[in-house]
Amino acid sequence: MCNITARNLTAADTPLESLVEDLGTHALIFVLEGRKITGFVTPADLGSAAARTYFYLKLSALEVAAADYLRQRYPHQEDALSALSNGRRSKAQELVASLLADDAFIDIVASLSLQDLVSVLGKDEPFRARIRESGIGWDSLSHGLTGFRNDIMHPSRPFGGATRKGAQGLSKKLRGLTTLTEALISLRQLNVLLP
Repeated sequence: MCNITARNLTAADTPLESLVEDLGTHALIFVLEGRKITGFVTPADLGSAAARTYFYLKLSALEVAAADYLRQRYPHQEDALSALSNGRRSKAQELVASLLADDAFIDIVASLSLQDLVSVLGKDEPFRARIRESGIGWDSLSHGLTGFRNDIMHPSRPFGGATRKGAQGLSKKLRGLTTLTEALISLRQLNVLLP
């Protein structure tokens, strides 16, 4: 038994990102509505459908921002493919051909996987320069994004946030997603187009 302190309490309307951060240091947090404790949250709750949906939307925002940026940055989208390895470039070109044959082609950027988008961004100097300003390294920000997406999309998979240590990693991942997305949006707003 231990006393309930302010560190073990959260308001019912606390943003999920703050809650994830708190769950990295506390295994159990009580939820307050008004002056009453109405429930509690544990790291295992981060695997719920509602929490996974939130994480997926954060990741989707990154993918949309990346696609928008690359469309602006590479008016000739074929140029973006040069940042991919030969194998990834071949797969992307095969997908483009298949989509064209099925009359389902939108553009090259829409045909790129998250892994491909991250690879292209990783070689884009204006984007890398913006990321350096954040003080967080590119490798740290981009590491594991594809696996994170797969974990979120498959509810039958155990989710990494189900422990305090997992919640700490999830909190770091959410900060990284926010950093990447904000960098992409700010560059688009600056209309950065370099040769």
